[in-house]
Amino acid sequence: MPEFTVRVELSDTENADYALLTQRMLKEGFKKEIYGLKGKYILPLAEFNYQTETQNHREVIELAFSIAEKIALNPAILVTEVKNRAWKGLERI
Repeated sequence: MPEFTVRVELSDTENADYALLTQRMLKEGFKKEIYGLKGKYILPLAEFNYQTETQNHREVIELAFSIAEKIALNPAILVTEVKNRAWKGLERI
């Protein structure tokens, strides 16, 4: 099943806007955590994980953009399909 890392940057916003973004992204199936050999880890602010059996990276970016543009004008979105993933310093939950 394809898995994507999605990064969203809102322009001219406050922390409350990122809280609203997170709430809406979670409602649409995006996750704030990733899994590793040693457990589950929380992603940084405005970064999400998304798994789908039916959507490609272009569809995922359009979904993320449609959510973010309702919160702030001209959001910046980056979507990367996960092949391998490494991290350091993420909080384990």
